[in-house]
Amino acid sequence: MNQLDFDFRRARRQDPATSHAAAASVRGFAIGHCARILAYLSVVSHGATFCEIAAATWLEGQQVNKRLPELERAGLVIATEHTRPGPSGRQCRGWRIA
Repeated sequence: MNQLDFDFRRARRQDPATSHAAAASVRGFAIGHCARILAYLSVVSHGATFCEIAAATWLEGQQVNKRLPELERAGLVIATEHTRPGPSGRQCRGWRIA
């Protein structure tokens, strides 16, 4: 099994069939997003914020924000204690390879 071949619930049991179909469709591109995020984090020794990851991987910020917790639950990345300001000026936490 590929280390990126993890499956997290993206729809609840009581959700309508359309939600389950949408959740199933996510799997294909989510693995690609995870691979791009992990590839970038593997070459930055200082870790990166979701904004930095998005800019470097050509992903949208929301795509990165969705994948980071999944990668964390899979034990592939960890949040660091370091923060840096994002585009809005608010502090963003850093992420690095586990």
